[in-house]
Amino acid sequence: FGQRFGARELRIPERSFLKPEEAGFNDASPVLDLFKIALNAEKKSEEYYGGAAKAAQDADSRRILEYLSRVERSHYFMVQSEINLLETYPDYYNVEKFHEGQDLFHVGP
Repeated sequence: FGQRFGARELRIPERSFLKPEEAGFNDASPVLDLFKIALNAEKKSEEYYGGAAKAAQDADSRRILEYLSRVERSHYFMVQSEINLLETYPDYYNVEKFHEGQDLFHVGP
């Protein structure tokens, strides 16, 4: 933002302009359901950025949006690999104090 717009003030909206997922997820839901919801969210994000890239009017914006679309696609495949793991080993996450997050590649910023 600073490189493109210099000293202009960055204004971040309080709420996203994207519609939140209607997940229907609760504490009793299986982990597999959460990953399926996440998979759908990654697909929608990829589509959103891809569409925005096509609508962009300058090359720099188009490049950034295409990059973000590819990032979301990579997230999609990471989540899909977790789903495949859970479908093969349904009890994978059903252990006491499961690794406490240190081994999960899908946990991040």
